[in-house]
This record gives sequence, C-alpha cells and structure tokens, in this order.
Amino acid sequence: MTNQDTHLHSKFSYDGENSIEEMVKTAIKLGLKEIAFTEHVEKNTKWVDKFVKEIKRVQRKYPQVKIYSGIEAKVIDLNGNIDATNKVFKKVDLVLGSFHRIPKAKEKYLVHEEILSDKKRALHLWYRAMIELQKNKNVDIIAHPTAMLKKYEIRLPNSMKKAIVKNAKKYKKVFEFNKKYKVPDKEFLSMLRKKKVKITYGSDSHNIKNFLKSYKKKHNKLS
Repeated sequence: MTNQDTHLHSKFSYDGENSIEEMVKTAIKLGLKEIAFTEHVEKNTKWVDKFVKEIKRVQRKYPQVKIYSGIEAKVIDLNGNIDATNKVFKKVDLVLGSFHRIPKAKEKYLVHEEILSDKKRALHLWYRAMIELQKNKNVDIIAHPTAMLKKYEIRLPNSMKKAIVKNAKKYKKVFEFNKKYKVPDKEFLSMLRKKKVKITYGSDSHNIKNFLKSYKKKHNKLS
C-alpha cells in the first residue's frame, strides 16, 4: 500500500470542500507520509501566492507529513500546452497536466455530441495532444491519463499505449494511477511498469469524506 497521495484538492479549488489543514489532519489519521495539494488553476488564477503561503504554514504545524504545493491544469490545445502560466510553474512543487476536455484547436474543444458522433476522431485528437503533453517541460505528472476515453467508452489501442509509454520514458514523465476514475487500466499500468515509468497514486479527493473512502479498503494499491 502506498503512503503517498499526490492528488488532493482543498477549498482553493473551485470544487474543493475542505481546508488544507482539515485535509492534512485526515492524511495524518490515514498514516500518509507525503501528500500534494494540486489545485485547479487557469491562466487568470490570482490566489497561487496565498495558496503556497498556506501550504508552508500548515507544513510548519504538521511536520510529521511532507506537504507539496501543486497545481492541476487542463490541456488547452493539440500542442500539449496547459491552462497555467510560466509564473505559476515556478511557484509550486508539482505540476499536473490533465484532460478535462478533448482539444481540437487552441482553447477549442470537442463537445459531447462531436465525441459521440465520431469517437475515432476524438481518440486521434486526444492521442495527438497526449503525445505533445508529454513533451511539455513544465508538466511533472500526467493526471487521470485515460479518464476522458473511459468516460466515452473509447478503447485505447495497444499501439498507442506503447507509443505513450515510450514517450513517458523518453521525457521522464510520471503517470498517475487515479483512484477516482480508476485509470489507467491494468494492462496500461503493466506496460508502464515494464518500462520502469514512475507511477504515483492520486486519490483525487475533493473533500474529507472521499479522502477517507479512498483508503477504507486496500484499493489504494497501484493495481
């Protein structure tokens, strides 16, 4: 079982429900040794300095757990760019790049109907953006990597998995096993492990209730 969780959210995220301190107290109860708060940001986010300051304050109060500051930013185009600024990258410990939508051009995305009507196109656009995301030097971890495909029941071919794994190794990208969405699948995880790509565990918890639930059983194993 892992004692690290690199994907937590607090009230600094628009959909977080608990404070950083409340989540840290829960992490300590769960016996975690390292955690990261990876808050949702956009290019116009203004509170990052306040967020980092709060992380440092709570870290001093609870030295028994290592607390990292981080952001989660969505992919915004087919070139692997994410919705955050260079200024922000320098202020935090970890940067997660993730797909919340499938881009088709700069800051333009496939809508629900477009994905359903042409899943092959959606897959290829996603794949193109994923390959480029791995080249993004500002991104440390690829969060819930195949969640968008799973949502629309789009199968990721082995040939594409192999290319992604090869890129992950080449560009030294870390992949997340995301408990919330249960991705990547076992086959993909096995391929990543075989090539010795680093895998982190992320519960993607947005509140204490979900945080506790993620560790209630032995399903925080990377499997």
